[in-house]
Amino acid sequence: MAIEQKTVPENFRVIIVGGGPVGLTTALALSKAGIDFVLLERRDNVLNPSIGAGVALWPHGIRFMSQLGLHDRLAPLGVAQRQITTQTLQGHMYGVHKTFAITEKKHGACLTMFHRAHIIEAIHSGFSAKEVRSQILTNKKLKSIDTTDTGVVVTCHDGSVYKGSIVIGADGVHSKTRQLMRSMALEHKSREVNPEKPFSVEYRLLWGTVPRTPALNLDKNNFYETHGKDASMQAISSNDFTYLFVYERIPPGGAKTKAVPYTDEEADAMAARWQHMAVGDITLGELYAQRSVAGLVDLDEGVVPHWSWGGRVVLVGDSCHKVTPNRGIGFNIGLGDVAVLVSEIHGVIANSMGGSPSSDDLQEAFVRYQAKRAKSVKTIAGICWDAIRQMSWKTTMDWLMDRYILAWIPGYDNILAYYLANLLRKEPVLDCVESEEYYTGTLPWANAFPVPRSGNLKGSLSDSE
Repeated sequence: MAIEQKTVPENFRVIIVGGGPVGLTTALALSKAGIDFVLLERRDNVLNPSIGAGVALWPHGIRFMSQLGLHDRLAPLGVAQRQITTQTLQGHMYGVHKTFAITEKKHGACLTMFHRAHIIEAIHSGFSAKEVRSQILTNKKLKSIDTTDTGVVVTCHDGSVYKGSIVIGADGVHSKTRQLMRSMALEHKSREVNPEKPFSVEYRLLWGTVPRTPALNLDKNNFYETHGKDASMQAISSNDFTYLFVYERIPPGGAKTKAVPYTDEEADAMAARWQHMAVGDITLGELYAQRSVAGLVDLDEGVVPHWSWGGRVVLVGDSCHKVTPNRGIGFNIGLGDVAVLVSEIHGVIANSMGGSPSSDDLQEAFVRYQAKRAKSVKTIAGICWDAIRQMSWKTTMDWLMDRYILAWIPGYDNILAYYLANLLRKEPVLDCVESEEYYTGTLPWANAFPVPRSGNLKGSLSDSE
């Protein structure tokens, strides 16, 4: 249930570019806040089950999804990861960590693994039939964005045109929205111009989805990690699948120079290079042979300096920051973006007293949004970037820390859990959508949900219908 929905002017409309998990969540958050939207997705189906692999939700991410009314839908779909087991490429186990189980006690929720298609379907179920039919549009590839004093005009490659108040770019690491935003900044001779290539690449990822079978039945509550020189692997399970993530350091000059996909043959060649890599009691080769889908991608890393332009265009998720996926937190960072941005948009609309906010007012809101997110994003990104290098023993110190020193630190799991819990407890929620609290532990959340004024909202998926 939204707070002060009556304050939203009928002519205020948000155009979202990108229908992945972050884009759909942005749309659902706007819907719950009573703000009109249209979502433009370049693919022919936002529910394509063959795209991507597993998606992890950390405690604060699960909590945020419950605020959107998705608790009952998601609860039976995820698998809690309560232990990390670490071994060498040859299969020697040298670490068993209970960090996730400790954070569960602190937050009332654990890092939980989902099949990507199930996450998408759950988010999609939160929309009304009218929203699905007329506001979530497919085969809409972004061509141009034109800004005016009162709004934006978005043109797609099929010739369709959409008018709105602002554009939110949720179109990923190769964001067309970000490219057009940069062009507008250059055209206006702004000093706030993003680099043409804001991200760097040092590692690539072979990912795969493997159906769970008795022969390949890894413990689904165990987060398996394999560490070694210049390569590492993770195997993480949901109820029906095991997801492979194999990281390889790219030799100098070996990274792709532009967004050109790797071929299936290149993916198979990387799998063959590391086929003897151990995971539990089996090997990468054995798992990869049973894959249902797989792919090979370069891993972009970095944070874009400027997340908005002119009070009319703003970025969220991978379009403005990209972390390596080895800590399973990229989607969760995007959810934090959504929480702050939608709250800021709702606030600036409320302060416009029934009128449409000006470009200056909206830009101030976008600046506040980036300022509120920047420190957390950079901190969490740094954890991911350091971890992939330590897992792949980039330096002798990385090897010593991973293989020996951390194991010698008394109470290391508790120290790490304490640090993570105090970081994650501060992650934002929507300040304009009422919800009851599902997840409580020994460490209180820093940001409380607005309390429902009446009725029981638990598990409700009907508020937007």
